[in-house]
This record gives sequence, structure tokens and C-alpha cells, in this order.
Amino acid sequence: MDVEASFVGNGMLAEAHEGESLGIKLDHAVALIPDFADTVLDLNVQGSGSGASLLKFLQQSPIARHEADTLAKLRLGGSGAFGFHLSLPVKDAEAMRLEGSAQLKDMDVDAPEWKLALGKLGGPVSFDAHGMHAGPLAGSFRGQPSSLDLTIADATGRPDTVLSARLQGRYAIGELVQGYPQLDWLGAAAEGRSDYTLGFDIAHGSGDALVQTLSADSTLAGTTLKLPVPLSKPADGTLPLHLTLGLPVDGASLEVALGEVMRAHFRLPVGDTQPLAATIAFGNAMPGSLPDKGLRIRGHAAALDVSGWVQHAVAGSSGNGPGLESIDVTADRALVFEHDFPNMHIKAVPEPDGLSIDADSPALAGHVDVPATDLRKRGITARLQRLYWPQAAPQPAAGKPVQGAPPKGAVPGQPPAAAPASTEVAANPAATGVDPASLPPFHLWVGDLRLGAAKLGEARLETWPTAQGMHIDQLRALSKSVQLNAGGDWNGNAQESFTRMRIDFSAQDLGSMLTAFGYEGLFTGGKTHAVLDARWPGAPTSFALVTMDGTLGVDVSHGRIPEVGPGVGRLFGLVSVAELPRRLTLDFGDVFGKGLGFDSIKGDFRFADGNATTDNLKIRGPAADIDISGRTGLRARDYDQQVYVMPHVGNSLPVVGAVVAGPVGAAAGFAVQGLLGKGLNKAASARYHVSGSWEKPVFTLVEKHEAQPAATGAAPAPASSTAH
Repeated sequence: MDVEASFVGNGMLAEAHEGESLGIKLDHAVALIPDFADTVLDLNVQGSGSGASLLKFLQQSPIARHEADTLAKLRLGGSGAFGFHLSLPVKDAEAMRLEGSAQLKDMDVDAPEWKLALGKLGGPVSFDAHGMHAGPLAGSFRGQPSSLDLTIADATGRPDTVLSARLQGRYAIGELVQGYPQLDWLGAAAEGRSDYTLGFDIAHGSGDALVQTLSADSTLAGTTLKLPVPLSKPADGTLPLHLTLGLPVDGASLEVALGEVMRAHFRLPVGDTQPLAATIAFGNAMPGSLPDKGLRIRGHAAALDVSGWVQHAVAGSSGNGPGLESIDVTADRALVFEHDFPNMHIKAVPEPDGLSIDADSPALAGHVDVPATDLRKRGITARLQRLYWPQAAPQPAAGKPVQGAPPKGAVPGQPPAAAPASTEVAANPAATGVDPASLPPFHLWVGDLRLGAAKLGEARLETWPTAQGMHIDQLRALSKSVQLNAGGDWNGNAQESFTRMRIDFSAQDLGSMLTAFGYEGLFTGGKTHAVLDARWPGAPTSFALVTMDGTLGVDVSHGRIPEVGPGVGRLFGLVSVAELPRRLTLDFGDVFGKGLGFDSIKGDFRFADGNATTDNLKIRGPAADIDISGRTGLRARDYDQQVYVMPHVGNSLPVVGAVVAGPVGAAAGFAVQGLLGKGLNKAASARYHVSGSWEKPVFTLVEKHEAQPAATGAAPAPASSTAH
């Protein structure tokens, strides 16, 4: 260092224009001692140097002398220019005053022990005798633009803190866990980027120990969480995240908070000697205890994707993530393959060969076994006391709202909670969100199976996966009221799938069968056989006549349509088992208002484009023959049909109040008279056109044919019925 000194009176002035100290280049320095009698050194310095030399200078300066060991873990590149003013009373060094600043440029920061690498930092630094503040420093982290704010010693504002850093940027979770193989499963569970504030603190712990803590805070806006509900999140939603992680990572404690939804406490693994252990609690209370290994899941959730978490747990147990220790949770809404089951309590524990699950709710109760290996071959086995599968909401016309649809998760037999009508346009039923080919085989026995309002009794289901989707080898249901045999396929993917099935229904008593389906009082008696061969978009449980393409054949014998109120006897809907059986054709409230016996009802329907059409539906009975053809609009909810009626009572239909061959015969006569109307009671036949909406059907008389006078002395044949 070249110095030029001047002594003035009892003081000194020294000036240096170039020099070097600890690798730092001194561009200009001025030292002043005004009075040797009261020696105070006043020093002003400007200089520059590389990142490494500036760090070395900082370590040996009064600013960070006590943090030298911590700073030794850093490696700096780039360069910086600085300047400072020092006032140092020689007799009282504690009264030293220091103020300085620096400007960093293209400074790379590397801290292998902390797995930290920052690139091309640049920005201001300020310091005094007690600490240093750097920032905001613009640079990059994990290849993303970032901003760093760093404080040392007193500049942290916390007496126990040695160093505090805050890094802000937009990152993917997978980028943040780079270098931490223990957390790779977290990166696989997320997509997208969010704004983060990452914190790193070094503080004094007990004794002389230093405690290192990493933190992360984010709203997660922009990130999709691919975890089951309630931890799933779309990219456009927010879910506040706060994470703290002790360092070094091996064996460290990790605590995670997600909004008011979940708290989790992890103990990270140590190589192969100590496995991961964690307790996840739904709610806002951080769990304290940890299992020896695996995931322990507790708490109460508003909604819980049961099938999703089971698949997640099985995948983890097979080596793709943390395994399961146990589950004991309750949920207001449990989701089972995208369907709601209210008020469920779930317990699950791993067994040597799989996962044992017990579930209890008003709509689903029983035991399920999920194998830990060969799930695609062995499948899921379940024995359920009850399974009341929710009925799919009705599909509206394209672009029209669903009004008054039952709330999701409604339990059959229980009144739904009051709620305003939904005005959302129905989603594409083919987009179920479930890839049928990804589902394992199912071996299911149910003591009491209900599909919507249909009570099917004891049931068995056998399925297996195929390259195209899922094959339904057997669906059998048996009760006192109905026997059902079905088979088919559910093919496609999560965005576009369809079901094709052949369903065979039979019953000794159509009335009892319809009562089991939730439609009481529409028939008495009636031995029934019906076959449905159809295809519809979505899963098998998305069965809906309005979206169906296929055929339905009906054969009913020897029954009676009893007296019913107006609007109840829409006859052709009765052959449907999963949709409202009043929806398929005209209202026969006037015809059958007093009841009508029949010998047979036979016919076929074709479902396509939201319509049901028939050209051969025939009702044969002792009172009349009725032939029906035409279209019922299932989507438009309208009619376009032809009805041909030929009474059997000759030219003397009974008037209201008459009794002919007993009450059944009289009821049949009243019914036919009610349809043909006053002035037609001598008609041999009549044809009607039915139009209008389901709510207000319009009957228009198209033609009629008068009966010929009966032969002299001939008595009218009494009306009768073979139904009892």
C-alpha cells in the first residue's frame, strides 16, 4: 500500500490511492487523527474485489467475526465494490462506529452443505459495526428469476439469530426439493409454479449449538396438487402453505400447514437405518406424536376421497412413497370413485399381505381388503352389509340448467337438506375423471344394495381390467321383488369413456318390483321380463335414459293398473329401472283413474339422441286393446305419439257408478269411458295424437269409428279381468 501522510499540529492526515488488504483492492483511502492526545481514527475507504476476497475480508472484520464458521460454508463468485467510514476511538474500541455500503455484481453463491446454489446475484449491501444487510439482490435459483434478502448478526433484528435469508421467486415444488431424495414424492404430487418466500435461518440453540431451519410460504396459486381430497387443489385455487424443516435433512423434523385443511409432522429418514415417520391430521391442530414408521392419518375432514387415499397408500406401501401406519378419520362427505357417502368413519391398518379397511356410514358399511402386491391381478375384495349408491343427477338439455337436482351425497330414504336450485350447466358425463383401465378387479358382495331409490337386495359384482377399460363379468342382484343379471364393459379414459351393458330384469310381480325401485302403487301383479341392451357415456353408475343409445324390450303379463292420481300413470316410463318411471309417455290418469286389468303389455323401445321411440307397444286386456307408437322426448321432455284404443265392451260402456261383473270390470269400463269421453261411449275404436310437455300433455282426437248396433236380444258381454 502506498500512503502519503501529513502531520498537522497534533494530528495526522494520511491518504492512499491504491493498495491491497486480504485480497481486497483499495482504490482510495483517507485516514485522519485530529488529535493524538485524544486519539480517534477516522477512516474512509473505497475498494473492490472478487466475491471470495470480499467474503474472506468479511469473516475477519468486526462485522461477522463471530459468524466466521457459518460464513466459511459459503463459496462466492462474481465481484463487488464497496466503501465505508470508520470512527475508532483508540482508548475505547467498544465505541467504534462503522457505516458502509457495497454493490455486488454477478455473484454466484454456493453452499453445498445447505444444498443452496444462487446465480448471478447483484444489488446493494449495507453494513455497520454490528451487522450486515444485503438486498434485495436480483439473481436466479433453480433456473428461475429470484430475489434474495440476507441479514447477518444484529441486522437480523433477533438477538439469537446469526444469519437470516429470504428468497423470493416462482418455483415448482419439484424444483424446491431437488437434492432431497427423501422428498421426491412431494415433487411428484404437484404440477405448476407458485410464488414462494423461502427462508433460511441460523440461530443459537441450547448451549453453543447452532440450529438451522428452512421455511417455505406460499398461497400455491398456480400449482395443482395431485393428492386426493381434501389435499387436492386446482391451479387456479389457493391453499396457504407454511413449511418448516430442520437442517441437515437426514432425520430432520418437517412440519407442514395447509390452510385450515391439514397439519402434518414428519420425521425424515436417515438412509436405510431410520424410515420416514409422519402424522397427518385433517384440521388446524399440529399433531405431536409420531409412529415408528409410515404415515398415520387422523382427524376430521369436510370431504375425503377414500378410494383415492387407498390407492395412494397402496402405491406408497409398494415402494413409490411413504407407506401407511394407520388411518382413523371421519368425514362429512366421503368420496368413493367420485360419489358422495355422507358421515363416514374409516379405519384402516396394513396387514402382512395388504390393507384392511373398515367403513361405517348410513349409506356404506362393511369390510374391504386391498392387497399390497399384484393388485392388478388379485383385485379388491369387499363384503358390505349395505351399499346405497347415489343416483346420478338428471341430465338437462344442452346448455340448460339443472333445476332442483338432488344434492350430491343424498342418502336414499332420507329427505335432502334444503338448498337453492343449481343453475350450473351439466358437465360432460363421459368425463368421469377415472380411467376405467386403471381400476383393479373388484370382488364385491353386498347384503343390501340400492342404486338410487332402487332396492336390489343381495348382490354380487365381479370385474377385471382390460386394455380398453373394465369388463363387468357379472352383476347379479336378488331380492323378493326383482332379479337382475347384467354384464358388459366400461371403456375409454378419464376424459372420454362409455359403458355398454346388457341387463336382464325379471319379477313375479311388477308392482312389487316398481315399489322396490321407489315407485309405489303403479301396478298390482304383473309377471315381468325386460331386457335392456344399451350404451351410455360415463361409468356404469352414470346410467341415464336421456344419454342412452340402445333398446329395451318389455313383456308383462296378468296384472292391473290400480286407481292412481293424475300424472302418476305415465305408463311407458314404468319399464325403466334407474330413471323416473313416469317419464316416457302420456298421462293415462283419465283412462286408468279407476283401474284397469290387463292380460299383457309387450313392446320395444329404441333410445337415441335423447328420445325413446316405439312402434309396437301393445296393451291387451279384457276391457280394451291399446296400441301406442311414436316418440317421447327424454331431453326435451315432450311427446309425439299415436294412441289407438279399441274397447271390448261392445256398444254399452258402463256409466259412472255402474257395476258390471264386479268392481274390477267396472273400473276397466270407467277407465275406457274416461279416455274416450262423453259422446264416444258407442265407439268401436278411436285414435289420438299426444303432444305437449310432460307437465301438460295434449290429447287430440284424430279419428273415431262408431260401433254397429248389437243384434236384437244380445246382452252386452260383461267386463272382466284375469288379474287378482
